Amino acid sequence: MMNGTGQRGMTLIELMIVVVVIAIMASIAYPSYTNYALRAKRGDAKAALLENAQFLERNYSETNRYNLKPDGNALANADLPFRTAPRDSATTAYALSFQGGAPAANGFILQAVPQGRQTSDACGTLTVNQAGTRAASGGSVADCWAR
Repeated sequence: MMNGTGQRGMTLIELMIVVVVIAIMASIAYPSYTNYALRAKRGDAKAALLENAQFLERNYSETNRYNLKPDGNALANADLPFRTAPRDSATTAYALSFQGGAPAANGFILQAVPQGRQTSDACGTLTVNQAGTRAASGGSVADCWAR
């Protein structure tokens, strides 16, 4: 004689199926998230590089040289408005500086060197010069600067 109460709960097989489905979904989502995070931080570095380049162009319009400040002193890495990217984070993803340590009188190359987890980004070091020419030590310029 049945009293009308059926068995309740999940079997071990059902629980294992749920765990496997969640693991598959996570294995698909995690690499996408990681790539998104790398691209976002690369975007911060590109913006900071271009803002530093604008600063140098404004300085050039006052001094007719990239390597001097308006007060006549030499321009150095410490004078750049942004030396890390992202600017609003406690964790530095890129260190920004002049390639070679200082600009020349008639030109400059700014670089963003990946730090920490960002070193796994395929684009590597990003650069921009006084002519606006962009480069990447790793991937293609189109992939690294357009996305």
